[in-house]
Amino acid sequence: MIIEQLEEDGRIGYANIFLYFKSSLNKLLNNQDRKFISFNKDIHERYEKQISNGTSQSTISNYLRTYYRICNLAIKDGLCPKLYHPSNFIQFKPYKRIRTKKRAIKSQFLQPMLSLKLPKDSRLFRSQKGCNSYITHEE
Repeated sequence: MIIEQLEEDGRIGYANIFLYFKSSLNKLLNNQDRKFISFNKDIHERYEKQISNGTSQSTISNYLRTYYRICNLAIKDGLCPKLYHPSNFIQFKPYKRIRTKKRAIKSQFLQPMLSLKLPKDSRLFRSQKGCNSYITHEE
């Protein structure tokens, strides 16, 4: 429901974050549906361990912020008491400032992609238009 609403609102990137979270949680739960109140300390700790296995702190933070957001919505809608919120069981603090490695594409490689003629009603066109506004022609 959250993913579909975000897609309808044109927030595809944010919808994808929820989709990736859903996939990671399904992996933990073996694709079985569960109610929020069945999420005990063990499940929360196993999820933290699963997402911490070989991933960067920023990725862990991303998954946990999404997890917390979904739980906050469930609490708001009366589907789950605050007692079951994962922050009561998970040690990692997702809102700390994490320094990430700077990465950029040189404009000489980006320009051919930006000069493509795409259909104006396509998602790629909108992405391309957004990219053009961020380009600085400095190397």
